[in-house]
Amino acid sequence: MYFVYVLRCTGSSLYCGYTNDLDNRIKSHTGKTPNGAKYTRSHPPVKIEKVWQTDVKEDALKLEYRFKRLEKATKEALISGSILFSDAFGDKLNGDLYSVRRDLEGDIKV
Repeated sequence: MYFVYVLRCTGSSLYCGYTNDLDNRIKSHTGKTPNGAKYTRSHPPVKIEKVWQTDVKEDALKLEYRFKRLEKATKEALISGSILFSDAFGDKLNGDLYSVRRDLEGDIKV
């Protein structure tokens, strides 16, 4: 199982990544374990905004790639739920391959 996650960082910026171990990856982004992303070292994450789950690594990589190429306004609209997955990605991604994991979203305890 793979996760594509969106973090809200200081300064209201967004960081998107994928992993097969979300807990460990969040720990690395917050400095609790080594190998966090360079960006999150200088822009610490404060909240997990969105998490999608998929069974196939290639599907996770495709979603991460497409999300990073969206305009900031579209990213914010997708996170808030004011636009649908299909509206954000059109026919480039099959939304049926991804499930939203709201139980994993929320503030990051530092």
